[in-house]
Amino acid sequence: GLGAGPAHAVYFAAYESLKEYFGGNEVGHHPLAYALAGAGASIASDAVFTPMDVVKQRLQLRHSPYSGVLDCIKKTLKEEGPSAFYKSYRTTVVMSIPFTAVHFASYEAGKKVLGDIYPAYADEEHLLIHITAGGAAGALASAVTTPLDVIKTRLQCQGVCGADRYANGSVLAAARTIIQREGPLALLKGMRPRMLFHTPAAAICWSTYEAGKSFLQRWNDDQRL
Repeated sequence: GLGAGPAHAVYFAAYESLKEYFGGNEVGHHPLAYALAGAGASIASDAVFTPMDVVKQRLQLRHSPYSGVLDCIKKTLKEEGPSAFYKSYRTTVVMSIPFTAVHFASYEAGKKVLGDIYPAYADEEHLLIHITAGGAAGALASAVTTPLDVIKTRLQCQGVCGADRYANGSVLAAARTIIQREGPLALLKGMRPRMLFHTPAAAICWSTYEAGKSFLQRWNDDQRL
């Protein structure tokens, strides 16, 4: 909760700016522009979100040695230093880029398809379109990137409560180690709950964002009159 607000502010601000820069707001459908804008937005927002995500992961562990957020931050700083909060940043970015590229491109494609099917809602972009397109995009993106999410989580929690440690923060090295120890299917652990989480989360996120965006645009227009 503490990390999501600032991270999403950076996330959508960067996306809108980059979508304009890459030509995504021009007439027509531009999936590459949406994907590139989403990838750039994830790099910026992950710099804000990763430290709190590390804290979240450690607090979620069974028999977590931390009593709360501040205790986790203090102990991690004392025992491992500030770099511990960014150990998984590279992995998070590597995971986030394909996730957001698929997510944003799928969302924009979903809006277009639904708008073509239901032309009565196309102009005003009805709430149902945002919920449906957002949920579908979240489900697809979360399924595709599950292996990278498994690797990210393992790197964030290494050494805590007896969890495995890895020689470095390399995604490929961690993947090889996991496959050697547990088999390739270990990289798909948690796919279903991950999809069950991201589907409604994306639907809520996009519908709330689009509604807020429309409200603020109308408010700005009224202020200019």
